[in-house]
Amino acid sequence: MAVDTEWAKKLSEALPSLTRTEREFADFVNTYPHEAAFMSLREVAEKSGISRPKIIDFFRKLEFENFQEFRNSIQKFYKQHIDSYKASTITFKKIKTLTELLDSAIEIETKSLLRLKENVGAADLSDIAGSILEAKNVFLFGPGTGFYPAHYLSQRLKRYKINAHLISHDLQHTAEELYPIQKDDLLIVFNYFPGENIFYNVMSWGKDINCRIIMITDQVYPHLVNLADHVFYVDRGDIEFKNSMALPMTFANLILLAVEMAGTDTVDGYLKDLEKRRETFDLSDF
Repeated sequence: MAVDTEWAKKLSEALPSLTRTEREFADFVNTYPHEAAFMSLREVAEKSGISRPKIIDFFRKLEFENFQEFRNSIQKFYKQHIDSYKASTITFKKIKTLTELLDSAIEIETKSLLRLKENVGAADLSDIAGSILEAKNVFLFGPGTGFYPAHYLSQRLKRYKINAHLISHDLQHTAEELYPIQKDDLLIVFNYFPGENIFYNVMSWGKDINCRIIMITDQVYPHLVNLADHVFYVDRGDIEFKNSMALPMTFANLILLAVEMAGTDTVDGYLKDLEKRRETFDLSDF
């Protein structure tokens, strides 16, 4: 699922007809999206120094029906660029108690799970599981918060005797860690890190070697999509809970369960053997 570009398109189309004041307001929105996306009309007028009638003229010129539609467009476009701290600050202005926080978080994550069902189907999980089982080695890359699902998968896949290799956080040594990748290997990329250069470098490396590449992301960059064999859109939490990794972690667990189902008796035998060996493993020194 691609990034929503409605705000950028409408602004670009209306730009030649905007007055100096309207251009100043557009600059304010693009500089402070974390405020413009959440404030009331009165608040954004006070903060920007632009009168409410001028702001109304502005969003109508961009063909937004109302102020809420205008704010929603900003939220969607700047979803991955709004500062985490600012987003959290806005959240806690709305939520006053831990009960409200719990209810809001559960509601948002539930909606996210339903969106996941719309974006990823059983055939997709089957394809990922098949790619993992067929690969000679599985390399996992996830800088930033993407490290959590990447690390989780790298640990758990070893239970099925799958050669899983986690590419570390140390980006200075990424090339050395990528160097062993061969044509018969699989590269899984978790893209939850701002910017695309590091992902482009890693995925280009895999593409040059002609290994299979799967990207799991919450923001689709056209250059990266062209490098991947499959791209799966797995969002994080709603904008006010944008740091939540519940959904990507759930998806990582679904991948593991899909591998177990696809591997059937073989994988089941590995798990039983691992449990027997674990019982005799002496951890007394710890």
